[in-house]
Amino acid sequence: MVSWKFKSIGEWPLVIVSSPADERLIIDPCSPAQVVRGPVQVRARVWGRSIQRVTISVNGVEPGPMSKLDGSTWGMQGDALQLEDGPHELTAIATDADGHKASENRNPWPPHGERAGIAQ
Repeated sequence: MVSWKFKSIGEWPLVIVSSPADERLIIDPCSPAQVVRGPVQVRARVWGRSIQRVTISVNGVEPGPMSKLDGSTWGMQGDALQLEDGPHELTAIATDADGHKASENRNPWPPHGERAGIAQ
């Protein structure tokens, strides 16, 4: 997992999308090995006391449930998220037993095969 976040003590839960990687980590947008295409395995690491629910939304559309896989790892139900190629925004939202929420956005698809903000 290549990610980091700064969080003040007492501000829990903490959620980090671990898969797919964010577009900022793509160094060769023309390489099929680096750009997400087709089915996507979505995973998130979540820390906090009594995590009750983790959901995923795509492009702001109603969140879908994620299942606890082990320890602090959560994943999509079923094998993969099915999306069309192109830019999308994933948002993972974790909720603990006290109703506290945390979220993280991930943009794993560069627009039109290019890395955002960099001329090819």
